[in-house]
Amino acid sequence: PYPYTHGLLDVDEQVKLRNSLRARFPRRPWLDVISKIDVEEEDAKDNISKLMDLFPDALQVSAFDGTGLDDLNMEVRGLLEEMTKVVR
Repeated sequence: PYPYTHGLLDVDEQVKLRNSLRARFPRRPWLDVISKIDVEEEDAKDNISKLMDLFPDALQVSAFDGTGLDDLNMEVRGLLEEMTKVVR
C-alpha cells in the first residue's frame, strides 16, 4: 500500500484491493510493502501508521533515502527462490 492517493486509490481502497487480491491468490507467495515512509506530511504519516497497524509484518521502504531496500531485495530474492522450486 502507498500512503498517498494521487488521484488513484485512497488508502482504504488500496487495502480493500490488497485484501481482494490476497483472497483470490491465497497460496501464492506474498509480500506486503509500505512505501514512502520518509514522507513528512501529516496525512501521509497518519496513513503510514494506519498501514503499519493493519500489516505489522509489512516491509517499510523509502526509495528516496534507501530505508528498507536491502531487506526488500532479500525478501524478493527469497520469494523468487520459493517460486522457482514450485515451478520445477
